[in-house]
Amino acid sequence: MGVNGIYGLSGSGLDVESMVKVGMMSKENQLTKMQQNYTKNEWKKEAYLEIYDKLQSYNLSNLSNYKRTEYMNARTATSSNDAIKVTANSSAPTKSHVISVDRTATSAYLNGTEKLTRTASGASQYSTKLADVLFSSYSITENDNGTYNATFNFSDGTSKEFSSASEADLKAVNALSFLVGADTDAVTAGAYANVSLTSTAFSSTNFKSTLQGIINDYADNEGYTSTQDFLTDYKDETALSISAADGTNSDEIEITFGELNEVLEKGTFQDFVALLNKKFSDSGVNLEASDDSNTLKISNTNASTTDTVSFVINSDGIGTAFNDAIKDGMTTAPTSGVTVDGVTFTENTTGMTGSSTTMLTLEASNGAAASVDTDEMKEVKITYYDLVKDASFYTLTNKVGNTGTGVKAYYDSAQDTFSFYNQKSGSSSYVAIQANDERTATLLTNMGLKATDGGADLSNAPIINFAESDGNDGYKAKITAGKDASVTIDGIKQNPNANNITVQGVTYDFSQVTKSETATVNVDQDVDKIMDNVKSFVKEYNELMEGLYTAYSERPNSGYEPLTEAQKAEMTEEQIEKWEKKAKAGLLYHDSTLRRIIEQMRSAVSGTVDGMDSGYKYTTAYSIGISSKGVQGQLQIDEERLRAALVDDPDSVYKIFANLDSTKDDVTDSANGIAQRLGGVLSNATKSISKVSGTNSGTAEDSTLNTLLRNLQTKMSNFQAMMQAFEDKLYKKYDAMESSLAMLGSQLNYVTGMFSS
Repeated sequence: MGVNGIYGLSGSGLDVESMVKVGMMSKENQLTKMQQNYTKNEWKKEAYLEIYDKLQSYNLSNLSNYKRTEYMNARTATSSNDAIKVTANSSAPTKSHVISVDRTATSAYLNGTEKLTRTASGASQYSTKLADVLFSSYSITENDNGTYNATFNFSDGTSKEFSSASEADLKAVNALSFLVGADTDAVTAGAYANVSLTSTAFSSTNFKSTLQGIINDYADNEGYTSTQDFLTDYKDETALSISAADGTNSDEIEITFGELNEVLEKGTFQDFVALLNKKFSDSGVNLEASDDSNTLKISNTNASTTDTVSFVINSDGIGTAFNDAIKDGMTTAPTSGVTVDGVTFTENTTGMTGSSTTMLTLEASNGAAASVDTDEMKEVKITYYDLVKDASFYTLTNKVGNTGTGVKAYYDSAQDTFSFYNQKSGSSSYVAIQANDERTATLLTNMGLKATDGGADLSNAPIINFAESDGNDGYKAKITAGKDASVTIDGIKQNPNANNITVQGVTYDFSQVTKSETATVNVDQDVDKIMDNVKSFVKEYNELMEGLYTAYSERPNSGYEPLTEAQKAEMTEEQIEKWEKKAKAGLLYHDSTLRRIIEQMRSAVSGTVDGMDSGYKYTTAYSIGISSKGVQGQLQIDEERLRAALVDDPDSVYKIFANLDSTKDDVTDSANGIAQRLGGVLSNATKSISKVSGTNSGTAEDSTLNTLLRNLQTKMSNFQAMMQAFEDKLYKKYDAMESSLAMLGSQLNYVTGMFSS
């Protein structure tokens, strides 16, 4: 519609709209060509960006794997013992190792052994309410205004009463309160009392023969010609009687001839040490035996102010002969009453033959007690508000767990017992608890908590008394610690705080004690894994190269231009899709940027790696069985040749892929491995593409295509403004024509009227 907006009133018969449309047709065709040109360049930008994204993604993710030692120089490790799992990283030397596990790491535990007593009248024996184990009776009433009336009666006849108490009033008063600590910030370890004995009789070579000789002599004295017959008859008789004490607990430990025979069958002093520790654990005496070469150490594991070590081998059974063997094995045999390395042989006149003899007594002074820093401990409290809200045993476990210390509480509903434990293992893993008031101390004591390092037998361990005074109107903190593991790897003792350790690139995970049984660990090149990784490299490279070559060699289809909106309106979605697929073909046909990328990629994988010295047998991909095929430069693998190279010189294969000469500024330098060079090529390629297309779908970045698209947008915008002006001009022209025709028509009608009248 034109300037005046109304046409045909003159009666001229002119089709003004059609005339304007015809007049605009050439301009519309020009604009359509501009728009098609713009669309083609948009598509070209999209094609570049698709390649950019593939190159960038491959370079930053998949390709980086082939530069890593764990990928291209992988190791495999095997263990002869299922209890020891092993993995090896790429730094692990290909060799064998020997490991034995003398002790696994354990966490600190306070295990409950007493069922909880429901003291509240009418309480069910299955009740989990804390109030039912704290009070003889209680009553709670909630008032209409949200306050509470409550009475809590204790078994000693006292009570705690609240009248119209608000939530704040009830939260201000603790019914239970204790402190929890778990790490070295809160707990200072005690210095364990210990003594040690050095004797060649305890060496791995002498122990079995020494013990066997003692038993043989004893069998002879008893009239046996066959030691095996003697051991069969005397298997339940006492061979060694040991008086053991830790300053608090003491017991007579008995070792039978049958138990010693089991040690002989295994054959090492370490097995005797393990037997001693089992006896200590079963007796409840907090002593621990350990060995190092030909040294026996007896330690106290509790370290309180009264901790001592007392270890006396009595004259019963083979005791006297055992002592004599120890004395003979010492570098300086002491006389009666002389101390050597903390060991005293004391007079005893009740020996096997009744003659005067000296018996082994190991004594140690008090150990330094473990202590706590209450400022570093966290408070666990149950307020009277918790109780009126029916606080349960699980409320208590949640509050302990939420201290953030690592200490957790557990209520065993089947056994009706409470326990506390540290989630971490090792000697610096503690459970430290200190009661803040008498009622809390009583409740904790009534739980029957006993200290253990996780798996020890608790039957003879004492129940911890949390009401023990600290001498300052408070209560002593009770502390238990976990234990570090003890493993021997290639003859060197290690004490990790968890049941795993990494040595020389090999990670050992152990689940149980192997005692004297050693495990052999073999570390070898993981040829199969490296083969699979090389295959993956070739597959990914070929896929990338195929995509580049397809884009480079695909010819455009003539006659297929971008569709106009009018054309799309007359087509189905399927027809549009098929048309545009043909129209987009060949957008990067024989593109110079793609050609350079393809050539540089082929060069990166085919050239010699010059940075490898003369010690390596292979220096090219071809030399290890990787070669190119066809005009597209795709790679193929001679698997037999590659496997042979990996067996022959695995480090060469790794270097061919991953060698990096840090002195070279250009990573594509021939001194570097093919994965390194290829990474440099792809980095340069993405930079080149970004100069042409930019890095995203927008047009704000400086790039060749973005500049072109911006210019085209400006050109089309200016052209459309010119078209509008041209159209307006046509309409004005036809407006004037219509006006003239209307005036002529009016004059003609006037003249005609004059003559007719």
